[in-house]
Amino acid sequence: MGTVAGLVFALLIIFQISSSVSALSSNYYHQTCPKLESAVTNAVKKAMKNDKTVPAALLRMQFHDCFIRGCDASVLLASKGKNQAEKDGPPNISLHAFYVIDNAKKAVEALCPGVVSCADILALAARDAVALSGGPTWDVPKGRKDGRISKASETRQLPAPTFNISQLQQSFSQRGLSLKDLVALSGGHTLGFAHCSSFQNRIHNFNATLDVDPTLNPSFGASLRNVCPAHNKVKNAGATMDSTTTAFDNVYYKLLLQGRSLFSSDQALLSTAKTKALVSKFACSQKMFEKAFVKSMIKMSSINGGQEIRLDCKVNNPTQEQVRELKQADEQKEEEDDEELHKLLLPDVRDLPISPPSSIQTNFVSYFAPDFVKPGYDQYVYRHANGLCVIGLAPTHVAFKDEGGITAVDFNVGKSDRSGIKVTGKRKKQTVTNNREHLLQNAQHFESNTALCKVCTQNESYIVRCCVKGSLLEVNDKLIKQPDLLNSAAEREGYIAIIMPKPADWLKAKASMLGLEEYEKLREGR
Repeated sequence: MGTVAGLVFALLIIFQISSSVSALSSNYYHQTCPKLESAVTNAVKKAMKNDKTVPAALLRMQFHDCFIRGCDASVLLASKGKNQAEKDGPPNISLHAFYVIDNAKKAVEALCPGVVSCADILALAARDAVALSGGPTWDVPKGRKDGRISKASETRQLPAPTFNISQLQQSFSQRGLSLKDLVALSGGHTLGFAHCSSFQNRIHNFNATLDVDPTLNPSFGASLRNVCPAHNKVKNAGATMDSTTTAFDNVYYKLLLQGRSLFSSDQALLSTAKTKALVSKFACSQKMFEKAFVKSMIKMSSINGGQEIRLDCKVNNPTQEQVRELKQADEQKEEEDDEELHKLLLPDVRDLPISPPSSIQTNFVSYFAPDFVKPGYDQYVYRHANGLCVIGLAPTHVAFKDEGGITAVDFNVGKSDRSGIKVTGKRKKQTVTNNREHLLQNAQHFESNTALCKVCTQNESYIVRCCVKGSLLEVNDKLIKQPDLLNSAAEREGYIAIIMPKPADWLKAKASMLGLEEYEKLREGR
């Protein structure tokens, strides 16, 4: 089956897995993907080495994901067509570090393809962001599924930094979260940075009589006004969430009690006796804060609502109907594509015309590399319009002059055996058409002087080289059992290999070769 068929098979398996909804469990992937957590942790660690804002970004990303349609990785989906996805909604414009989840997903897919959801990877990454910033760690319940719906308009459901305590309580209670969860999860503000627009309402035109929120510490308010003037034009101006912005600690609560919080929603935590008591409790004991935070994170991250396991976190999987259509189309075109491929590449004697010269002249441009590397080592390169180069021995090659001709061909040269190399089916067709650059990654890339094979006569052996720098798509392993094809039909079914060079590499190689007329003159002279 071709590449599409392989994708179809993987998707069918994923649909079967997705159809069975299970409760979350900390050992959900114990059997199916035992190295999952280390793969995610490594991706987060690597990102943190280059960007200290990654932990705050991942923690915020998890929160914003769970508060809309549950923890279903809908925040990771890219906008498509007329649909604006969550990540492009106003509150999410400043979300970043999506690449960390993409890298983690890639690593996990290499270990256990089609098994782990993007939602679970995001939940694990958020946990690691906290732990790697000096905060607590915990066992993340797993088994979430990825959602298929993501709408920018729904980001209005996110709690805004201007919310008062009533609005915050309503937003959290709608998701099954308590006031204690609200205060504990707000502690996530210990990490990160806020843009001026998030707290502008507290430092300019606070109300009809006051310019600055009177609950702000005066010197702190003045410093914020200095960083964020009324008509601020600095795009990324703002302030850190607390004085230890890269460390997960309880400093956020201490500053809140001192009137040094940024958001109205932070200050709102001091507006009721219950929430203020919790703020004081967490300010006094980091241990109590961490215990409450872990409990609330597990509670929040268990809000689930997905249906599938995405192959790519940015894109929904095809629907089952689309998968069926892909499978049917793949089956119908398999034979047709192979026939078209034969016509295009002429890799088989059955597809070659009876008259070699007319076939070569009609389908290829002939080039010759006389004395390639060594005197008498003459080779031909027949180049098709699609860029493919057929490599073989020119009629004047010294091997043909030995008594008895060529008796054996050995592709086991250099450090590897070339005889197993063959890009077949749709992959080969795609290699020479639309997806060439992507699919050529599957081929081996050789220099012009790389050895392809060794041809032997009764008394000597001769190395045959690539002639052209490029990707080796196929060797004619038929020659192993039928070396006499080189003696009888070297320019047809006796070809050595098929190579696809890059345009620049071909032009460089072509400059040192002879055309057909030049070669014929050389041949006459010999």
